[in-house]
Amino acid sequence: GWLHVTLYWTAAAPISSDVMPVVQLVGPEGVWGVNLDRAGDALKVFPPTQWFNADRASQPIIRHDLDVNLNPVTPPGEYLLVVKVGEEQFVLGEVGVR
Repeated sequence: GWLHVTLYWTAAAPISSDVMPVVQLVGPEGVWGVNLDRAGDALKVFPPTQWFNADRASQPIIRHDLDVNLNPVTPPGEYLLVVKVGEEQFVLGEVGVR
């Protein structure tokens, strides 16, 4: 199975590298799912280093659609949806798998 995730990004300051986020489904035993790489990914078309422009009154909001591919033997239960960007990690919330 898979889980569709939509993230929204913006830049408050210039971004120096095009680090791509990784979205994972994580349980007590470890990682049970990770986002699939897609050729038309929004962040490949409009990379983070291009987001900020000091001449704009407001910065763009980028919609980023991802599909998290689950391990076929993922047991039912509650999992954390985690986004990793470089060295930083953010928990978005819990996801139930049936």
